Amino acid sequence: MTMIFSGHPVEDMETAKRMIANHPNVDLPNLIAIASDRKQPRSARIAAIYTLGFTDDHGISGAALAHIAGNTEEPDDVRDHATEALDSIQSPH
Repeated sequence: MTMIFSGHPVEDMETAKRMIANHPNVDLPNLIAIASDRKQPRSARIAAIYTLGFTDDHGISGAALAHIAGNTEEPDDVRDHATEALDSIQSPH
């Protein structure tokens, strides 16, 4: 897994926005790995989840996002972002 986020909340969201703007070149498997890895900083996971909601047109990450959203051991904010991302990839933009 390539670490693309710094672990700093503001920087991570700015990186996510740049990746969304560069949508065709997004590395979905790496984003899914970061989003799913509970050892990653929370801000990195949220930024990865957020990015998936805007760039995963085919729902490749759907199973991972559904697992995160449904896992009561996840922090509420991480689960909420996963739910929003899952809704986004299931609905046309």
